[in-house]
Amino acid sequence: MKPSQISSELPATEIPAPVMARLPPHQPITEPVEAPDPSDKVAWGGYMATLTNCVECHTPLSPQGAPMMDLAFSGGRILEGPWGRVASHNITTDPSGIPHYDRDLFFKVMRTGHAGARKLNDVMLWGYYKGLTDEDLDAIWEWIQTLPPVQHRVDNTEPETTCRLCGQSHGLGEMN
Repeated sequence: MKPSQISSELPATEIPAPVMARLPPHQPITEPVEAPDPSDKVAWGGYMATLTNCVECHTPLSPQGAPMMDLAFSGGRILEGPWGRVASHNITTDPSGIPHYDRDLFFKVMRTGHAGARKLNDVMLWGYYKGLTDEDLDAIWEWIQTLPPVQHRVDNTEPETTCRLCGQSHGLGEMN
């Protein structure tokens, strides 16, 4: 029997409830989704950032568990697991985010998991991103430059205090 003739019924995909609770509301995809033209760096970067779900980790949650989109990409999302307890970093161009990053540093962070001498926490999935092409990383970088700057100080090296902006407890929370 040729491989193209083999077929088997697959069970319906089931997403475990704890995972489903963290996903944004969604509708089933019933038709192909058109990708943007890769030559439009910002559109392609936004597409790649959507596929890699940057918003999921870099946006704090409200007490009800919904993403606080007025603080999108400003960090402060508390992530707990085998890696410990960390708050995600602000990736906007606000001074409290990553305005000091240039393209080379962004590439280094995404390829090595180090921002200068500081190693990123293992919850940051840089290991998955290091395999992206230079063109894809460059597009994500260009897209990040278009994000509205959001002032939200987050620092995992500082003692946790309650943040007036996001309501979470993270380093430098008292300065927001």
